[in-house]
Order: sequence, then structure tokens, then C-alpha cells
Amino acid sequence: MARRFAPLVIALLVVLYAAVAQAAPTVTIIGTVPVDATIGAGEKCSVIWKIDSTGSGTYQVEVGGAGTAGSGTEVVASNGSGDYSGTTTGTTTVSADDDLKNGAGDYQIYVIATEGSDTAFATTTIHLNVPPAAVTGLLLLRGDSELFLSWDPNTEDTLDHYLVYYATHSGAKASDYDGADATEGRSPIKVGNTTQFTLSGLTNEVKYYVRVAAVDTSDAIGPLSEERSGIPTATVAFAQLQDDKGECFIATAAYGSDHPMVRNLRALRDHVLRHSAVGRWFIRAYYHLSPPLAGWIAHRPAARAVVRTALTPAAWAAGCEVRHPGSISLTLVLMLGLAWLAVRQRRGNGEGA
Repeated sequence: MARRFAPLVIALLVVLYAAVAQAAPTVTIIGTVPVDATIGAGEKCSVIWKIDSTGSGTYQVEVGGAGTAGSGTEVVASNGSGDYSGTTTGTTTVSADDDLKNGAGDYQIYVIATEGSDTAFATTTIHLNVPPAAVTGLLLLRGDSELFLSWDPNTEDTLDHYLVYYATHSGAKASDYDGADATEGRSPIKVGNTTQFTLSGLTNEVKYYVRVAAVDTSDAIGPLSEERSGIPTATVAFAQLQDDKGECFIATAAYGSDHPMVRNLRALRDHVLRHSAVGRWFIRAYYHLSPPLAGWIAHRPAARAVVRTALTPAAWAAGCEVRHPGSISLTLVLMLGLAWLAVRQRRGNGEGA
């Protein structure tokens, strides 16, 4: 009886052995370096994996896809693919610059084992954290116990808010800006997704240094902007020259704060000059140099008359430039220059002294 069933038992054992020998491989992600699999631009992440098999085959490490060889994009590193035999452990390096080319976000990484007609895979996620670009075009205008800030908007889709850093001394890095006296809070101040902000409650005649940085939805902080400085100044020597949270000192001294010509010049500043690098440079220079001269003009009727005469064509040109951009910008610049020279000449001659 035993002899009758012996061939059957042997055949069954052969089938079972063949089934075990040809069992599909299994793939496991052991871990990543860094552990949280979060990297920045120019960095790399190591994916440590293991294939358990009784046979041999090939492996591919791919970004994206569906877990089958060729459905994603193979990692470019030399260890992104190869052969395996039996139980195999390996490490594949994923590069932010070479493999994660769609910008900040999560990337699915697949380790795929192919053995004959069998395929197995394991997956992990790498997070690419690319901070926003540096803020540009930072402009400071001074007021009474205040500094009025504006800057160019960042263009990242993931932008969430900005941080304003300030201190009473110059700095090179974020931690250098330790200002604490602004009404809005200690440095840095979270200001929302806006390109204008007012630092108030500052000490007049004290020089403040300011930088701005952009922050994305992942709380990645971009590089600091260029440093700007400003000195809040009390409106005593040139009373009533402060207007609409940004000064037109000389024009206001000559015409008064709500004259149509002053409104023209303000409109030129807000709608034309602030939108170009040259214009912002002109504004910074003007606000640095003009307050003392404006205070001198405000108390000298003859000087005010000279400035009105010189500025009227320029203010008219400013209105035209705002309504018809590019029409007479050169004329405007020349007229403003003439106004400045006329006042300086009058002051040099001792008018009103």
C-alpha cells in the first residue's frame, strides 16, 4: 500500500517545492535618511530597502508611477536599478535636483522587484521643501514714530505670509534682528500675504534696520531681503508735511497737503514710480534728502512761490503720466530736476534768511 502512494507523495512534494521556489518576492522599505524624508533644494534622500526572495530578478527605484517597472521615472543614480538574488538589501539615493523636478511638495518613491512574471513593490514619500525666493524691492518711508514698508510681491503659488524683521542695529542673519518696541510686536512680525506694512510706536530720531522674508504654506522661510534703514521723525520742523502715510514733503510745503498738484505727484509715486527699480531708487533718495529742505521752504513765502512755479509743470506732467503711461516721463524727470535746482539756488542766495 505504501509503495502505491509513494510516487504520488513524491510528486506532491515536488509541486510544493516548485511553488515555494517560485514564490513572488516581497519588498520592504526599511527607512530613509533623513528619517523624516524631508529635503531641500540641492539635497539628497537615501531610501533603504529590502527584497526577500528565493529566486533572482531585477529591481527599479522610480519616482511616481503605479508600482510596475517603467510606469514612473527611474531614479538617475547608479543604484536606481540593478539585479538581485535571494534576500537583498540596498540603498538608493534620490536627488532633489535630478529626480524631484516638479518643485516643492510630496513625491511617491517606488522600489519595484520583478521576478519572471511576478512583480512586487513598496513605497515611501519624500517631501521636497523649497523655500520662497528672497523678497525684492523693499522700500521704507518714514513718519512720526512710524516706518511705512512696501515691497514687491513674491510669485510662488505656495506663498502664505511674510515676516518683517527689525532692530536698532544692522544685521546679517534673522536672529540679529531683535527689535521689541514696535506696537505690532517683537521681531519678526507675521504680516499676512500683503506687500505693505506699518511699523508704529517707534522712537523718533532712532535709526531702524529692516528686512522682510517670505514664508510658504509648509512654513519654509525664504532668504532675507536686502536691508533697509529709516529714522522716524517728528513732524515739528515741517508741520503738516506728513500725508497719506507717505511723504511728498517739498510739494506739500509749497502747495499745502490737499492741493491737486500734490495729488498728482502722489499718484505718480504710487502708480508709476513704485513699480520699477529706478522709481523706487528715486523715491528712497527723495525721502532721504527732502524733509530738511521742505521744512526750510515751509516758513519762507518767497521760496514757496519759487517751488510752486517750478513744480507746476512737473505736477501737470505727473498727472498725464499716470493717465497715459509713458507719455512724457522724460519731461517729468527734467521738471523735477529743475525744481530741485531752483530751490537750492534760492536757498544758496540766502532767500528768507
